[in-house]
Amino acid sequence: MKIGIIGSGQFGSSLAYNFSNNGKKINLWNRTNINNEIILKKLNSLNNGKFIKKLNPNLKIKTRLNNVVNNVDIILVCIKAQSLFEFLKHNHSFFMDKPIVFCSKGIDSKYCLFQTEIGERFLNSKFFSVLSGPGFASDIIKQKPIALSLACNKENLGKKIQ
Repeated sequence: MKIGIIGSGQFGSSLAYNFSNNGKKINLWNRTNINNEIILKKLNSLNNGKFIKKLNPNLKIKTRLNNVVNNVDIILVCIKAQSLFEFLKHNHSFFMDKPIVFCSKGIDSKYCLFQTEIGERFLNSKFFSVLSGPGFASDIIKQKPIALSLACNKENLGKKIQ
């Protein structure tokens, strides 16, 4: 499976790291220029005691949004809830008819909308899923047991994502 991850914060980076180590092809994007060294610093700050020296070659950092979402099976949106509305407003054309998993916590404070409600304003909602916790980036990096739930209104899509 090939996964596009939008947002290289702690949660997005930790998911990208673990998925790539489990044989998934990962494209990781952030609005600022990032590189392997920045991601490694972020991951090591979460991983008390165990030093990560390099990223799995399955994890590719991309600087162009279209290079992250083209030819992927699924897109995980791991950007701040407060940034989602503006992000989708300007970039929704990249995500049309692609399965999307919203991974960030919270409600947009400006518009008082859940992430899926924001998504419905810009995208095809039949491809939405939501990942919810509790799940913390530091526990994901340390490969501790966590309890994440996936909500999806399409059973076949939900099984594919799982």
